[in-house]
Amino acid sequence: MIVRFSKPLRRVIALIAIPALSLSGAAPIGANLHRIPGSAVFLTFDAHPCKDTMLHKCEDLPAIDGAWKLLDTLRANGIRSTFFFTGQFIEKYPDIVRRALQDGHEIGSHLNSHTHPLEFQEKHITLNKTWFMNELLSADRALVKTGNGHAVKFFRMPYGLASYSVLPGARRNILQWAQEAGYTHVDWSVDTLDWISRDARSHGSFLPPYLTSRQMEERVIADRGGAIVLSHLTRYRPFGEPSVNEMIPDLLVRLKKQNLRTARISDGLGVVPPAELAVVKEESVREVQKETPVAAVNKCNYSWDFKRVHICITGMTESDCAGLEESFLSREEECICTKPGVKYNLQNLGELVQISCKL
Repeated sequence: MIVRFSKPLRRVIALIAIPALSLSGAAPIGANLHRIPGSAVFLTFDAHPCKDTMLHKCEDLPAIDGAWKLLDTLRANGIRSTFFFTGQFIEKYPDIVRRALQDGHEIGSHLNSHTHPLEFQEKHITLNKTWFMNELLSADRALVKTGNGHAVKFFRMPYGLASYSVLPGARRNILQWAQEAGYTHVDWSVDTLDWISRDARSHGSFLPPYLTSRQMEERVIADRGGAIVLSHLTRYRPFGEPSVNEMIPDLLVRLKKQNLRTARISDGLGVVPPAELAVVKEESVREVQKETPVAAVNKCNYSWDFKRVHICITGMTESDCAGLEESFLSREEECICTKPGVKYNLQNLGELVQISCKL
């Protein structure tokens, strides 16, 4: 028997509670984070291009204008957060993405199509590793394509991982596939419910309550340190209805009184984001260049989508080779050699991509 749910109800299924997994220290690859113990509160923001539903009509939502205003508020209050963007959002709004990165925010994957698992059958989607990996890596590909760098290896399933309980074995498989790709899933412990407007609430009592900005603030404060807070960069409420943007100034005052601060997910887990790694690497390259190039060909292997990448570089030092990262590879068709004037050859050998950079 096939049970069909209305689209608004699909959104509500995301609120199913799953026992929290508390973790700290190094990034727990393949885990599902609900909290990060410590004296920080983690404000996170999801974003996907608006699509009409029974609850929201895109023409009624000043979504992108709201995104710029929220970014201004975060900047004015010195907040650096973790954003979960879909690949489609990054490609459609590269200027917003660029601004977010310039302000020190980090961007994780919100997959690509923002499809609810109850829509899989009607859209003829099969949840397998190929589909998942394409969706998972879409944010990083889009960031590279738009010239904005790389995503951090955190991801958030659309509607939350709990929603995938409707598909047998889906949650276990998703976390396993993510672990193989080096990604950690970030859920939440507090939902600000900023996606529920007064108009949306009028569509049915099955929806959670409409919250004022003060009530959102109370939810965050009640969860105290370690809370991962879910909200949205794009706005789901008309400007006449207070949203997360209006909550932030008062929230910061109250957090400070409790000796709590805001932070990015990477800060809580002790992970250095790709953009900051690049700065460290740029400084270290000057020292590496003083070394004598080795005569032999150095070989470095990398995990790249579904293929192994084998890079052979002639005339570079051992430190050059050891320091190479995936940031030097932009797309399947390109190899960015690290020396001026260096040309490359690429040979696609089925599951093996061989790239040779020669002086």
